Amino acid sequence: MRYRRLRMSFKVEIDLRELRPFFEQFQISHLLLTVFALHMLQIAFPTNGFVFDEAHYVPASLETLKGVGTNPAHPPLTKVFGAIGIALFGNNWFGWRFPQVLFHLGAIYLVYLIAKRFMGERLGLASAAFYSFDVLTFIHGGILVIDASSLFFALLALELY
Repeated sequence: MRYRRLRMSFKVEIDLRELRPFFEQFQISHLLLTVFALHMLQIAFPTNGFVFDEAHYVPASLETLKGVGTNPAHPPLTKVFGAIGIALFGNNWFGWRFPQVLFHLGAIYLVYLIAKRFMGERLGLASAAFYSFDVLTFIHGGILVIDASSLFFALLALELY
């Protein structure tokens, strides 16, 4: 049996000038809503297991919720926010990860404010977009590890300075 190759060619032409009105109207609120929606799709996986250091931070957050100090080598801030998430939303993937999503969104906004001060509105928004979709910050912004809250407070200190 002989197979025939089917050749298809598509010619796609994009005039970048047509995209200009879209980018001129794009604001930080659009970026934050987009990242929030993507996080809501991402944080559910895996639903029945831990990612990276969540295997340590979730039990430590549960102990913090009981008032017991654990793992003194790591700062308690992330464990406290993990405990708050567990108290509000339950001991599940949403309770563990949702507070970190809020910290990631706050960090994106702070990157925008800091970059806007030095480079202007458009480049500040571009900087926030690059920060938003960086693989490390996006993934760590959706799991219970130390990075999202630490970056948020470091950027907040820089902004307030």
